[in-house]
Amino acid sequence: CTLMCCVMLGMLFQVTNVPAAEGDKKELNVVYYNQADYPGKKIGKSTIKAAGCGPTCIAVCYSSLTGKKGSVPKMCKIAYKKGWYINGQGCVHQVIPGLAKEYGLDCKGLGTDYHAIKKALKNGHPVVALVGPGDFTKNGHFIVLTRMVGKDKVRVADVAHLRVPMGAAVPIQPRHGR
Repeated sequence: CTLMCCVMLGMLFQVTNVPAAEGDKKELNVVYYNQADYPGKKIGKSTIKAAGCGPTCIAVCYSSLTGKKGSVPKMCKIAYKKGWYINGQGCVHQVIPGLAKEYGLDCKGLGTDYHAIKKALKNGHPVVALVGPGDFTKNGHFIVLTRMVGKDKVRVADVAHLRVPMGAAVPIQPRHGR
């Protein structure tokens, strides 16, 4: 899947707290966290503001799905202790399913399957996407796709909220016939 704004979706994870029945049409009530809201708080040798997007995305998913408050600093500490954060590089892909499991959430890898992404979002499941350089970041960055808007756009919760406005609807399209 590619976002039309030139961002590649490399790895996607559907995060749920309970399996949705086939055909459920549930809209997620999104609870937003911003990694910049923790000035001076650390993840490894870096700061949450600079490198805490993965754990912050899980906090968004956790709070949105359960209605409970997520602690971004605590999630960052767990990520570092478990080896899901590498100093100088950032969080590894495993941070998403790892933290989801730590917080009692189910996490399913979607790869870049366009139809699976649409189905998950239509069923009220947030999708955490790892994006490369483009509109969201100069490097790699985790974001949360929160719902479908029409047939070909997704609502985005960018936990850094640097380049794309919070809740922006971003067009998506299948890649390679997917």
